[in-house]
Amino acid sequence: MVDVVFLLIVFFLTTSSLVELTRERVDLPVEEGEAIDEERAGTVVVNVTEEGRIVVEGEALTREQLFNKIAHELSAGGGEFDLLIRADEAASLAVVNSIAEGVAELGVRGWRLATEVPYEGGG
Repeated sequence: MVDVVFLLIVFFLTTSSLVELTRERVDLPVEEGEAIDEERAGTVVVNVTEEGRIVVEGEALTREQLFNKIAHELSAGGGEFDLLIRADEAASLAVVNSIAEGVAELGVRGWRLATEVPYEGGG
């Protein structure tokens, strides 16, 4: 029984740290939006830093590399594709717009933009 509990602890610690690998440290804009606690399976998370760098899974990519990765994910997923863009609130929107235009050319019709929910606490 102790072995099973130990294995479960190791499993949850490992999987929770893997989720953090897709997230670059960015200050998200504060806006009302749909609350989603978990990323969907197969989600490609694109981080746009304050300097305008594009980071996916901890690796800085050029626009062309990003679009090649998305095209590969589209073909591998049989058209099923989920794109989440996490742009720093101080980042230039020109980068986000160029990503939106590029993925539209690849046939992606929808993507999500991450925001932080405003704090509504009183006191």
